[in-house]
Amino acid sequence: MAGSLFELGFGVALTGLAIPLILVLCSVLAEAAVHRAVLTQAFVWLNSASAAGSAGGAAAAGWAVGAFGAHGGFVAAAMAAGVMAVLAVAGLWALRVPQRHGATQLAE
Repeated sequence: MAGSLFELGFGVALTGLAIPLILVLCSVLAEAAVHRAVLTQAFVWLNSASAAGSAGGAAAAGWAVGAFGAHGGFVAAAMAAGVMAVLAVAGLWALRVPQRHGATQLAE
């Protein structure tokens, strides 16, 4: 736990640095996986899914804090991180297709 307000702010800022990286990665993956004719639509779906996920996460965290206090909010965040790690590994497996020479490449 954070011992001061400064430490809490630093922790929040540090975790917030991951958001732009995730958004860039999603855009790169969409560009690699989607035909150019529907690329704009894919970006719109990504942004809509990101906004819906943020809203759902905020609602779930708010409920957890209301029901269980600050501890519940931290548990909700830890559970969300675990789910995202599992989804990232599953997504990486799903995006890879075998090549003739044994190498792997993103699906096009």
